[in-house]
Amino acid sequence: MIKRVLKEVAEEVRAIDTAMTELKKVTDATDSEYKEFLNDATNRAKELGATLVDTINASADMARLGYDLDAAAALADSALVYKNVG
Repeated sequence: MIKRVLKEVAEEVRAIDTAMTELKKVTDATDSEYKEFLNDATNRAKELGATLVDTINASADMARLGYDLDAAAALADSALVYKNVG
């Protein structure tokens, strides 16, 4: 039981790290801005009923389209709402 939970936690940490790495590849922000983004993304994910990884990935997808980190996060939130609705 404990091993399974620890394995799941480790997998989730890896997934978050992978998502943040992808976001960093397509954006140009400081470490403090990424830290703030991650804290905000955690709260937004809870509000939207999405996972943290989905929230980060959606932001990275929007950033790939040329949006800055703040705009990408806002657009990602809209995309996640539509994903949950439809």
